[in-house]
Amino acid sequence: MAEVKDVTVEARSAGTWAVRVTRQDESRSKDAAVIVRSERKPSLPDPVHVRLAGARAWLALAKDRVAEKEWGAAIELARKGLVELGQEYARPQVDDDTELKALAAEDQIKQGRLENAARMLAGALSTRIVCYVDLHNDTVVEVSPPVQD
Repeated sequence: MAEVKDVTVEARSAGTWAVRVTRQDESRSKDAAVIVRSERKPSLPDPVHVRLAGARAWLALAKDRVAEKEWGAAIELARKGLVELGQEYARPQVDDDTELKALAAEDQIKQGRLENAARMLAGALSTRIVCYVDLHNDTVVEVSPPVQD
């Protein structure tokens, strides 16, 4: 069972803050951070862009599982990232096909093609993270680890 761990907010340079999260599955955890632009310290327990940091940590966990060919775990972790990021991640004019990719991944699961499904869901999550950063480019300065890692 996966769990959500610490959320912290740390001062960076003038007017920027690091929102850091840890996400954990059964055997490992990953940290992620979003550097945000804000005049005031983002408030806990739900600071601005914590969903982005959480989704990025889930993506890192999912990519690790893909690299290890643990397809079922990768699928579960990518799904968690998609859920945490939510549905408000892109500008209205963006031609977003990630919902179709997620549906196609679910079809791949039904057909027993778990590798394809894991890669498709991780790809959809990665794309949505990039869209989210673009949507919030006025306040998101940086995401760590970078999406194209």
